[in-house]
Amino acid sequence: MVLTEKQRDELHSAVYEYLLGLGEGFRNSATVFAEEAKLGDDHRSTSAGLLEKKWTSVVRLQRKVMELEQKLQQAEADLRSAPGTTGANKKQGDSRQLPRGPPRQTLVGHRSPILALAVHPVYSIVASGSEDATIRVWDYESGEYERQLKGHTSVVQDVSFNQTGSMLVSCSSDLSLKLWDFQTYECVKTLRGHDHNVSCARFLPSGEQIVSCSRDTSIKFWEVSTGYCLRTLCGHTDWVRSLAISSDGTLLASCGNDQTAAIWQLESAPSIGSNAQANQPLMILRDHTHVVECVAFAPSKKRQAPSAPGSQVSSTDAFSVSNEDPTKGALAMAEISNGPSQGELIATGSRDRSVKLWDVFSGLCLMTFSDHDNWVRGIIYHPSGNFLISCSDDRSIRVFDIKNRRCIRAIDEAHAHFVTSIAMSSTSAVLVSGSVDKTIHVWECR
Repeated sequence: MVLTEKQRDELHSAVYEYLLGLGEGFRNSATVFAEEAKLGDDHRSTSAGLLEKKWTSVVRLQRKVMELEQKLQQAEADLRSAPGTTGANKKQGDSRQLPRGPPRQTLVGHRSPILALAVHPVYSIVASGSEDATIRVWDYESGEYERQLKGHTSVVQDVSFNQTGSMLVSCSSDLSLKLWDFQTYECVKTLRGHDHNVSCARFLPSGEQIVSCSRDTSIKFWEVSTGYCLRTLCGHTDWVRSLAISSDGTLLASCGNDQTAAIWQLESAPSIGSNAQANQPLMILRDHTHVVECVAFAPSKKRQAPSAPGSQVSSTDAFSVSNEDPTKGALAMAEISNGPSQGELIATGSRDRSVKLWDVFSGLCLMTFSDHDNWVRGIIYHPSGNFLISCSDDRSIRVFDIKNRRCIRAIDEAHAHFVTSIAMSSTSAVLVSGSVDKTIHVWECR
C-alpha cells in the first residue's frame, strides 16, 4: 500500500507525538526521528493522539470483521444444510426456526457451574439452578438479572415451572424439593422423603402433583397442596437421572445410571405398600452402553416420520434395534409414517455420546445419532416435533432432523466449557443454554 505525501506527513507527525508521549526515555528517539523525517513545526496541532486513535479504531474494526466472518460462516453452513424452499417446505414456515450463533445475550452472575434451566411458559423469564445452591431469575430478552431465590443448602440439580408459570419447583443435593410461589418469589413448601440427591422434578400437566427422581433409585409423586408423598416407584437399579412426562399426562419416562430408560403408565401407578409385582415399568428401553442422562417425549400430534431405510444418512444408522427382528423395526417405522394414535416417541441422550429415538409401545430403537464427541447432557424436542436439539460436554449444541435422520446444524464452541442444559421458549423463538463456565447464553431461532 502506497501512502500519499500528505498521509505520510500525518503518519510521521503521529509517530513523533507518540514517542514524545512515552516520556524522557524516548525524547532523543523522537528528536532523531523528527530530523530524519524532516518534520516541520506545524505537526503538533493536528497529530496529538492521532496514532492511538487510529490504532484503537483498527482493533475495533478487526473485532467487527471477525464477528461478521463468524456470522457468514454460520449462514453458509445453514445454507448448505437447508432443504429446498418449495412445495411442502414452504408450508413449514416458523416450524423451521432453529437456534444459530452468535448468542444474542450472555447472562452472568452464578458463582458455580449451571446445571438446570427452565423457561417461563408466559413471560420472557428463565430460571437457572447452579452448584452455588441458588436459583437466579433473568429476563432473557433484555439480559437483565431479576432476583435470586435462596433456600437450598447444596447444589440445585433441577428447576421446572408448572403449565401456568405460577409455581416453580426445584430439587437439590440437600435431599429436598422446594415449591416457590412465582408471584411472591417465596418458598411455600419444602418436600422431604428422598434418601439421596434429588436429580429431577417435574409438574404433572394438571399441576396438582409433582414427580421427582433421586440417586436413591426411586421416583416419588408429591401432592402440591399438602406436600405429602403420595406414591413411590422403584423400578430402576441405580441413580435415576431425569424424567419426562407425555403431553397428555398418561406416561412417564425415566432414565439413569443403569443405562436404561423406563416407561411408566401413570394412570396405574401403584401406591406405597401395594403389590410389588405392580411396581413395574410398562417398557424398559435397553440399547445405550453408558449412563442415560436425559429423556424427552415428542410433542403430541407433531411427530415427524423418519425417512425410509434406503435414504442417505449422515449419522449412525437407524434401526439399531436391540434383541429384536429388524423387520419389526421397519414395521414400527411404517406405522409411525402412517400416524397411528398410539405412535408415541421418546428421545434419550447418553454418556455413550449418542442420541436415540424410540417407539414407546414396541420398545424399538428407531435411530441413533452419534455426532457428539462427548457426553450428551441435555435433549429437547423442537416445538414442531420435527427436530431434536441436544447439548453436550463437547461444548456444542446440535440440531437433528428426524425425518432425514441427520444433524443439520451444529453450534460448535457454544460455551467455553461443558454445556449442561438447554431449554426452549414456547412463546418466542429463543433457546437458552447453561454451562460449567457459569454463563447462560440466549440463542435466537430463525
